[in-house]
Amino acid sequence: HRLPFLTRFEQRVFDAIPEYGMTVSQVFRELEKEIEPEWIKWALEKLEARHLIEVLPDGNIVETEAGKLLDRALSGVPKGMGFPVTPLIVRVLQAVAEVGSLYRKERCVRILPRQFADARRRSGLAGDAFQNALELARAAGYMGQNSINEAGLLILEAVAKMNPSEKLAGHVGFDSES
Repeated sequence: HRLPFLTRFEQRVFDAIPEYGMTVSQVFRELEKEIEPEWIKWALEKLEARHLIEVLPDGNIVETEAGKLLDRALSGVPKGMGFPVTPLIVRVLQAVAEVGSLYRKERCVRILPRQFADARRRSGLAGDAFQNALELARAAGYMGQNSINEAGLLILEAVAKMNPSEKLAGHVGFDSES
């Protein structure tokens, strides 16, 4: 199944595309002063391969449903992060969501400190890898000390949209309309 992965560079290209879309030539014009054209083209191909955008035959670019959710989740990420979304961060968020308790009104999943060991086991990651990804998720603003916040839940919803045949984030228990 697909998990989102973005570098800072890919996020810059992704950020340039508004939710309502734009043309490929507009993307090139907007970014040409800071990014080489072949790198912009490469980033657009990567974003399309990850099902975050769709480049239409007429040259228009639109964000997919997963792309819109990820765009919202990334809006609060500090701009200096080298890898704002990685499969390891997603695995940590999924594991914490599985063992934690969903609070619908607050749109967060809380986890007790003693449940982190269970979350680490469910993630399948070694202790250090889990801890590093957990700290990155907190630094990116997807998690607080003991909870997944709305940005983290948006990432889990985006993963579910990227993998429609699977129920990866279905256990979270709500969709973006609620």
